[in-house]
Amino acid sequence: MFLNLKQLRYPAEFRIEEPSWPSNFLQCADDIISLLQTPQKDEKELTGFLKNVGNGLWRIRNKLSTVQDPSKEIRSAMRFLESTWDTLSQSGVDIQDHTGEMITGGEALRVIAFEPSDQVSHDQVIETVKPTIHYKGRVVQMGEVIVGQPQKRDLAQTCEKSYMPA
Repeated sequence: MFLNLKQLRYPAEFRIEEPSWPSNFLQCADDIISLLQTPQKDEKELTGFLKNVGNGLWRIRNKLSTVQDPSKEIRSAMRFLESTWDTLSQSGVDIQDHTGEMITGGEALRVIAFEPSDQVSHDQVIETVKPTIHYKGRVVQMGEVIVGQPQKRDLAQTCEKSYMPA
């Protein structure tokens, strides 16, 4: 209302008309913001589907790759599995196994447990419980891992073995 009075100071050709907003403009803006902030039902279903399929394929791939002297049927199944894996990769789905990776402290992983191990010389993933799944660059599922840590040696024993004459 007061904006209209201010406009009267200026010649008619320079006056700015009051915008014609819909009566429920603020409600529409709130609806748009809530739609942008919350994922759609279809997107939630897609991410759930990708988690289930990704975890299942990853587990099957790990099981079949450890079979010693696979039969003809297993080799055939492995080809179909690899074909499906490649199709997912081409569609933007990346399933990442972390076993054997070094841990430096900045990884986006859920560490379930730390285990002392003689086979590692620094913090390293010794088992992947769930893989990390990305869809078009966005994390759908964060990986869950078990990290092996080198066993701490007694400093006195290390010095004794290294520097003391026998």
